[in-house]
Amino acid sequence: MSIQRSFLAWGTLSAALFLADCSEPSMSTGIPVAGPDVAVGSSESPAASSPKADEATATPPRHDSDMTAAPAVADAPKPNYRIAFVGDQGANVNTQAVLKLIKGSQVDLMVVLGDFDYSSDPNGWDKMLTDNLGDNFPVIAAVGNHDTGAWPGYRTKLATRLAKLKGISCEGDYGVNMKCKVPGITLAVSGVGTMGTGHEAFLEKTLSEAQTPWKVCNWHKNQKKLQVGGKSDEVGWLAYETCLKFGAFVATGHEHSYERTHLLSSMERQTVVSKENKLVLEPGKSFAFVSGLGGREVRDQELTGDWWAKIYTSNQSATFGVLLCDFNIDNNPRKAHCQFKNIAGQIVDDFQLESKLPVN
Repeated sequence: MSIQRSFLAWGTLSAALFLADCSEPSMSTGIPVAGPDVAVGSSESPAASSPKADEATATPPRHDSDMTAAPAVADAPKPNYRIAFVGDQGANVNTQAVLKLIKGSQVDLMVVLGDFDYSSDPNGWDKMLTDNLGDNFPVIAAVGNHDTGAWPGYRTKLATRLAKLKGISCEGDYGVNMKCKVPGITLAVSGVGTMGTGHEAFLEKTLSEAQTPWKVCNWHKNQKKLQVGGKSDEVGWLAYETCLKFGAFVATGHEHSYERTHLLSSMERQTVVSKENKLVLEPGKSFAFVSGLGGREVRDQELTGDWWAKIYTSNQSATFGVLLCDFNIDNNPRKAHCQFKNIAGQIVDDFQLESKLPVN
């Protein structure tokens, strides 16, 4: 039985207590639990106050709009709240270029979709993040298959970084069965296919209880038909279908390319319900993407299908980049805008989201 802790305000704990608590064992994973769950009340994050990027490197506009405000949502994202989704980083000049792109893009939160430095070096990876982003840049991460050998070290580094942040609270087994919450957005971070057990039950509970207009499932590995490279079925369809049932979109890495589906009503059967560039999310309708161009390498396209809205691999002369999604745009907490931008400054994919998820 995995050790679970009740939700604690970090302000009541000292850093020494946090690190001491990291040594407690977890029966479900055989490695230390990440420490107390963290909850901080402020809605401001360190990255939110960063200066505007130079025009040459500016990514999507922050959507300052005079459009009429949508009906209020009790739990709404901060206006233009920007999340960067990236996986399969490595530790090289390409990795650093992606991190600098993220740093210059006014990102409020970076979600790393597994496979960090490929060297099992938590100290080196954390130093790379600090050198390129700063030691208080908002980062959460899912475990990848290349991270498992040094996961206790990575998890301690990530939990220590998380403890410095405002405006985000996380609970559970870090990177394996972890629920994170920022205003208006619930992020279920899973090790499904990579580490731990009980992932589908965790996803079901987390997503069914979430009362936010946006829900995101985040993990590393794929099913074969939801990537376009050489990966096999490594996750199982139940995890994907559970997320779809609650209208959560699915963010993955593992394959070193970028690809995004159309709006689907079945992940397992890849049933397309719309090919519009505006995806309307509701229970039973969502999409998935792979964002695995964090710096390690670019792989080729081996598969295709009419459910793909965008494919970006070495076949398309791809280079490294990141998916940036802005939530609560145009004064509407149920609207979002996403772009995949590469390190050459090109916008590779550009699409809109609308949430029709029920909230109480």
